[in-house]
Amino acid sequence: MDIKEDGRRLSREAQHERRKQLSMSPVTVYTAIKVVETGGLRALVPKPTGRKVGQMRQLTPEQELHIQRLICEKRPEQLKMQFALWTRAAVMQLVESEYGISLPVRTMGEYLKRWGFTPQRPVVRAYEQRPESVKQWLEHEYPAIEARASRHGRWRHPSQALDDIHRHQPGQNAMDDCRGCIEQRQAHRVP
Repeated sequence: MDIKEDGRRLSREAQHERRKQLSMSPVTVYTAIKVVETGGLRALVPKPTGRKVGQMRQLTPEQELHIQRLICEKRPEQLKMQFALWTRAAVMQLVESEYGISLPVRTMGEYLKRWGFTPQRPVVRAYEQRPESVKQWLEHEYPAIEARASRHGRWRHPSQALDDIHRHQPGQNAMDDCRGCIEQRQAHRVP
């Protein structure tokens, strides 16, 4: 079994070797030895650094709660704001109108993240959509349009049209785009 050596009992030369192995300055090593001698090994445990949670925030916990409730219970237009959805800019304007506190966009994003509000993509669906009308249109009117177009030889399924679009992308092959230009130049060249 390996027995650990006590660094405090090493000679200065041995301490110097250990210090070089750990890339530490002599002052750091001697300070650590003194700390252990006075307070024991527990004294070497790092202490928490930085600000305490909630310290130096511009909004008080009560203000934060009030803003969160407004966001959850109302839409921006209900509060006479020029926004359709709750964005960082909208919440910044809300905080400024409610409390007169101007926050940077990044700070507002941090508040929203802390509160559990995450960026969402809006649902692509009409609010006033009537499912029964859509169903009727799909069952009765669309087939009639499809039949009329196919009679005239113009109907193609939308996926076929998309396939054609994706098959030829201008700019993907430089020669495709230049072929016409080269032919035009050759036609106008004087022999």
